[in-house]
Amino acid sequence: MYSTAVLGRNREHDPVREAKKSFQVDSLNEVKIASTYKGQPSITYSDEETMHLADRLRFALVVKFSHEPPNLNFLRQRINKLGLRGFVTIGPLNFKHVLIMVSNEDDFSGLWLRGELSFDGFPMRIFRWTPDFDPQIESPIAPV
Repeated sequence: MYSTAVLGRNREHDPVREAKKSFQVDSLNEVKIASTYKGQPSITYSDEETMHLADRLRFALVVKFSHEPPNLNFLRQRINKLGLRGFVTIGPLNFKHVLIMVSNEDDFSGLWLRGELSFDGFPMRIFRWTPDFDPQIESPIAPV
């Protein structure tokens, strides 16, 4: 029934999908106080906090385009045709990089092992996302 679908009843509970939509802070004690670093606003996190936050991105990949990237809707359509089994979220990082987050390890491994893809003349290289991602440096981490 339409009202059931709209109200969200009888839908499967997917904690991964819900976590992606949530901006809720676990506790007000976890809200960080802003400071400055080299004259710029900043928030400092411990290594443990960084790893905890990075855990949500454990199945994230960075796609680097040799030239201008395609339209994100075009990229979503092409990625969806790869036969991935779980949810996929795609978003821009900067001019040449796109972040792809998948919801399971099989999809993550399958994409990462490809190393390179090309859709309609848009060549791209696939790297594993890490907390210290730097768009100026290609990751030396390779699938084994």
